[in-house]
Amino acid sequence: MTFIPFLVLLLLLPLVCCQQNPFKFGGVFRKKEDAHLIEAFNYSINWVNTHLHLPLSYSSAKQFEPVVEILHEAGDHYALLNKACKLFKEDKIVSLFAPAEHSLISQLTRLTDTLDVPLFTVADDFSYHKLDSLSAEQHQQRLARKQQLSSSRINVFPQAQLMEAISDLILHWRWNRVIVVYVDTQRIKRLIPFLEGEPYFGIRFYFVRVENKDFLEASRKALQMGFIELKHWFLLTSTDLKVMDMELFRHNHARFIAVDAVYPPFLQENMAIFNFSDFKESVKNSWFKQNHGSKNFKMSEAAFILTPSTWQLILCSTSVNCTLLNQAGYGRKLINHIRNTTLIGLTGDLARINLQPIQHPANHNFSFRINLLGYTGRIDDIGYWEPVTDVHVNMSQDSKVQLQRNVKVSDELKPHFRVTTIMERPYVMLKKNHFEMDKNSQFEGFCIDLLEELSNDLGFTYSIHVVRDNKYGGDTGNGSWDGMIGEIMRGEADMVVAPLTANFRRAEVVDFTKPFLSLGISIIFKIPEDHQPDLFSFLNPLSLEIWACILASIFGLTIGMYLVAQVTPYEWNLSFSCCTAHQPTQLLNMHQSKRYLGPAFQQLQGCDFGPRAVSTRLLGGTWWVFTLVIVSAYTANLAAVLTVSRPHIPIRSLDDLANQSTILYGTIKDGSTMQFFQESKIGSHVRMWKQMKNKNVFVRNNREGVDKVLKENYAYLMESSSLEYEVQQNCNLTQIGGVLGSKGYGIALEKKSEWTDWISRQILLYQKRGIIEMKKTKWWRSKGASCTGVGSSVKQQRISLNLHNVSGLFVILFAGLGLSLGIVSLEFYWRRFEISQQEKTDPLLYPKENNKANNGPSHKSKKQKKNKERQKNLRNEVSRLAFQ
Repeated sequence: MTFIPFLVLLLLLPLVCCQQNPFKFGGVFRKKEDAHLIEAFNYSINWVNTHLHLPLSYSSAKQFEPVVEILHEAGDHYALLNKACKLFKEDKIVSLFAPAEHSLISQLTRLTDTLDVPLFTVADDFSYHKLDSLSAEQHQQRLARKQQLSSSRINVFPQAQLMEAISDLILHWRWNRVIVVYVDTQRIKRLIPFLEGEPYFGIRFYFVRVENKDFLEASRKALQMGFIELKHWFLLTSTDLKVMDMELFRHNHARFIAVDAVYPPFLQENMAIFNFSDFKESVKNSWFKQNHGSKNFKMSEAAFILTPSTWQLILCSTSVNCTLLNQAGYGRKLINHIRNTTLIGLTGDLARINLQPIQHPANHNFSFRINLLGYTGRIDDIGYWEPVTDVHVNMSQDSKVQLQRNVKVSDELKPHFRVTTIMERPYVMLKKNHFEMDKNSQFEGFCIDLLEELSNDLGFTYSIHVVRDNKYGGDTGNGSWDGMIGEIMRGEADMVVAPLTANFRRAEVVDFTKPFLSLGISIIFKIPEDHQPDLFSFLNPLSLEIWACILASIFGLTIGMYLVAQVTPYEWNLSFSCCTAHQPTQLLNMHQSKRYLGPAFQQLQGCDFGPRAVSTRLLGGTWWVFTLVIVSAYTANLAAVLTVSRPHIPIRSLDDLANQSTILYGTIKDGSTMQFFQESKIGSHVRMWKQMKNKNVFVRNNREGVDKVLKENYAYLMESSSLEYEVQQNCNLTQIGGVLGSKGYGIALEKKSEWTDWISRQILLYQKRGIIEMKKTKWWRSKGASCTGVGSSVKQQRISLNLHNVSGLFVILFAGLGLSLGIVSLEFYWRRFEISQQEKTDPLLYPKENNKANNGPSHKSKKQKKNKERQKNLRNEVSRLAFQ
């Protein structure tokens, strides 16, 4: 009898010994990449030890124990298998948890299939996609083959349901253009249903591959390059939107949509025992670096599934040897039990995930919550998705407005605005054939283009009408306003899109967006007509002092040349004459020196003689250099002086305008410029306001003011941006002085309108991307050539010479001709006088002839005839030398 109790005690001893040791769960993880999984793995096992109450017979203080091996080299498959076998042999683990890397999972899957031990994975298998061209039967066959190849692997990630939810969201919101950003090329396999499925024929797909695997880092670069803006939507295939650090994108026009796997009812029902905030706090330092919060949840759920199944089925963990390849006796039973487990976890009913690979994933009713991060910075839960009932969206009005932007939605569902404006070029104008168009299409201009851009990007419709009283908006004095501001206040319009200046008084009654154009006050004035040039305008390239110095230089150099030539012995020469002996003569006398220097100044080739001495040549060379520079400077300045007109403008600044009384000046009545001078306390501005008020020089609009400037002696005070346009269109107009003050044109809406901030953000984005500047260039410069219209002829006159510019040259030419005729007459008569005087003093050279008629014929001797012949020859020679 004593043997039987001893035998019973001997049989129960191993069971008691086994129950004294905790069950161990092993995991092989990468140190850096899987740090978040390690934290979640340890936290979940410890939480189960605290909250899962086992039978009293199980007396171990620590029911389950996590054992982690770190893989330092991510690509070292030998070390991976070695560490896994160590866990099985030495630590006697009952289940293995894999890292989130596909090649490592494949190696561990082969090992656990051989050992028949459960392998838990939380990775999204990108080689798996349910929505492709395969039939249901082909799906079943493929999944059956997967089960045969991998019977031990249990993947708790809902990969099939995630892809189906993403595709349903695209169809639900009817996006017609989708840009696919991917890292792994193999993930493109998931796009097969989008490219081949009939529901997606109307969608245009673009593909962008990025090298950076960190989503947040890639998004930051996209934000820096301006790709993240209000009109773009980002649909994340990740389920980690709520746990990502999205602070950078909360106020930068970013809009993200993602699905969330967290199951809110679980958190509500288990709030007392499971502190979700404590869980996030314990693992946030690691998951925020990797942005994989959903994998942390799945890792915890894997532990929740495994722990109750382990103590129910396994009495004692046995050692598994990788070398002997002996299978665990409990393996198949434990795997099947886990696959049939019904458990509500952090992400909902785990039985609805593809824990059963033999079944088609569509049979599992796993659901996702739909999250929306709008540019307001708040993440909203806007609905849910289920595979049977598809997408259910129950959004707030604010979220609906966001979704309507850049989404293909009918115009009936979009917000509609009544837009009031004013006819002011180039902001708002009527097209030439406007009478043939509908109400909105008949307008064009800078503000119309801006309104169209905002409508497309923010998703609203509009109808335009011109303000009835043709006024911008001013306080009438009894609490009411006229113009466009008055229409907003009376509810006759919802929005003002016009060159409307945002100032303090207007901002008290309406809301203004950020200014789309910055400007100030400036003066536009008519360019005075060009005066007729004077007779000697060709002398203008050089000043009067220079001309006087040139004339003095000519006379001075002539005398200097003569004196130097008289002193140097190399300028003297012996001359021969038939009547005189050999005598030394000077070639460079006063007359010849002047004759030599003259052609140099006139840029001629010179005369037929030149100086021979070094001193005279040096003096002549300096004169040629002097004349070369003077003539070149004169020629260069002549074109600028005679072709460029510099009209005299009587005013040069605002102070000049304020200090004179001959030129009238004014601005738009009841406009912001008028209010500026009316409220200014500066002395010159006060004087100008009194002058304008007393003489009633106000106009109704800019067009009337510009016409008044062209027709009268009138200066018009207007906004600098509008002034720039008018000056571009008419060369008879010019800007006087600089810009006074700083203000801007903004879009006006009713007070406390939610659209004010949205439109302001979009305007800032347009300015950042240069869209505002492109629109301005289009309407200020591209729409018609510069300086077209009435003033175009002024520009043509300034690029060509006319008769008035060169009339002085013709006067000098004919004056020179008349002067030369007078001088030659004097020379002729003077020479005759000299000859007559010589005849009186030298009778041999000019003998008097006798009266042959009275004396009769005379008989001359042969000697007298020879003397007469010699005298005649001598006279001819003297005459020749004299005229030479």
